[in-house]
Amino acid sequence: MQTDASFRARLARSVGAGVIGPLLVFAAALTIYLPTASTDQIHVDVASSALGGFQIATTGEPWLDGEDLSDFPVTFGVPLWTGEAANGHTVVMRSPGPVIAAIPGYYLADSAPGLSHFEIAPQALTAAVLAALTVALTFLALRSLGNRRAAAVVAVLGLTTPLWSVDADQLWAHTITTLGLAGMAWSASKERWWLAGIFGGIGLWGRLHVALIVALLGLGLAIWRRRPAIALKVGLPSAAFLGLASLWGHWMYGGWSPAGGYAVTAIASTATEPGGNGTGVGFTNQLGLWFALDRGVLIWTPLILVLLPALVRSWRSIPDWSRLLLVGGLAYMLVQGRLNPFHGGDGFWGYRLGLEFLICATPALAFASTALGRWERVIIPPLVGAQFAAISIGAISGRLYLTTDQMWSHNSFVEALNARPGTWVWLILSVGAGVAVSARGLRLRRTQTA
Repeated sequence: MQTDASFRARLARSVGAGVIGPLLVFAAALTIYLPTASTDQIHVDVASSALGGFQIATTGEPWLDGEDLSDFPVTFGVPLWTGEAANGHTVVMRSPGPVIAAIPGYYLADSAPGLSHFEIAPQALTAAVLAALTVALTFLALRSLGNRRAAAVVAVLGLTTPLWSVDADQLWAHTITTLGLAGMAWSASKERWWLAGIFGGIGLWGRLHVALIVALLGLGLAIWRRRPAIALKVGLPSAAFLGLASLWGHWMYGGWSPAGGYAVTAIASTATEPGGNGTGVGFTNQLGLWFALDRGVLIWTPLILVLLPALVRSWRSIPDWSRLLLVGGLAYMLVQGRLNPFHGGDGFWGYRLGLEFLICATPALAFASTALGRWERVIIPPLVGAQFAAISIGAISGRLYLTTDQMWSHNSFVEALNARPGTWVWLILSVGAGVAVSARGLRLRRTQTA
């Protein structure tokens, strides 16, 4: 009897830990993301997608025929992404993912029909929920590292990168793609290949070229492990989502393109190199994705550079799926640089076009963190604190957005430091907190191993 009771108790603790851990991570992220989401301002890209969701939720149809767009209660320096489709209807021209994701929020808000009744808050709160779910899924993907280390990794991901200031702030297409990629990472860590395909399908609903990452993961693992079934199990569900996206495009726009109304060619035609004349994208645009002062992934997330030596040292020992996901993220960035100007526009804090790479790289970098050298362990705590200060300023309060012609020469956080002396105090406190938390964790580990 006692043995049975002990076994049941251990089983209950095990089940509880398996469920409670990710729930706590989700709740913690949501507690931070909900109050900091932008419920008083909205980017034109996001507003266009949200308008599509709002129209479907309030009228049952996506058509804007006969609507006076001047009734839209938010104004921008550029027009909304709307136009006349091949089927003759006036509709929102965006990818299906963010439009569909906006529908439940506007339905639950019980918004009245008509553009003048459009509200900003439902889409922002939806973004906060989905971003928190992305953090929780990433935590699940990293649980083999141990709950404490996995929680530390997702705290850095969720609070010191544009996942907070962009994904959780408004309902971008990236909010959908990163959710799908985090789900793929979790599914791959558990070898649930059908589920990986489903999450991959969700991701490509945000941006169609996420399909490249899905294909590299499925085919790469099938070849590496000599198990063709993996490619089949990942490919079939994602292909089904691709087919559904085509059906959506046929209904909305009168065509069969799975990209929906997302005008990829129009965006590509506006991409410019610094000082260029808008004739296309090239090598400089690729550099801008990584190194532009206000949009570079490595400028806002220098922790990646510090972790690179550990990644090289541990490359063969980290899980194969994490390696392929990282390679997929790099390939995706190359395509991003061909389809979009590196800056991704203005009106947001940090970078957005590198968010897919960030999620793809996180598992590999997290597993590599077990091979950190001494100098890396010294640098990381204050660096994490500095990243937190830089991101939190934009996520919580300041909106010192720069124009696109300043993206190479200026940085939003530096501008905030210059314009608001109190920001220096926040930076110093954040760096000190990073060092203090690291020192406490080191003392705890030494106590436990003593």
